[in-house]
Amino acid sequence: MSEEIAKHPEIKTKSKITVHDSQIVISFSGTVLFEEGGISLNNQAGVAVDTLVDIIKTFDPGFNILVEGHADNIEAKNSTTSLKSSWSIAGARAAAVVEKFEFFGFDPKKLKAISWGDSKPLLPSMDKEGNPIQENINMNRRVIIKVIERLSKNKDYKLGRGVYFD
Repeated sequence: MSEEIAKHPEIKTKSKITVHDSQIVISFSGTVLFEEGGISLNNQAGVAVDTLVDIIKTFDPGFNILVEGHADNIEAKNSTTSLKSSWSIAGARAAAVVEKFEFFGFDPKKLKAISWGDSKPLLPSMDKEGNPIQENINMNRRVIIKVIERLSKNKDYKLGRGVYFD
């Protein structure tokens, strides 16, 4: 399935796709999917996410889907919504992506949205003088979609931090 996902230009140019154990991990920069400070998928991103959801559904609509929202430590100050914390912005973005899966018929019991807020930056958002590093900030704003195969039909799949699929 990862090869099929990687073939589509709407996804290929906007994401990074990796495979870990029984998971396909698709990482989108937050700046690709959302306007700065925003929580609604932009039109361009909607096409990429719709295409991704369609490919996954074609393979197996029974996959477990975990969507992680990540923010940076600056964005909440510039939020264009009533959300004023990185936790709530990252969570709302993850939920927006999960809602796409649900809209296309995925079982809500197999969907999870979580927020990491600004707790897992890839790179420092500020230089030593305290000035923002925009390229790093853009990389820290991201949404990660994990497509997880069930290892056993008789066993819950634990993802850590209390997140389960049953």
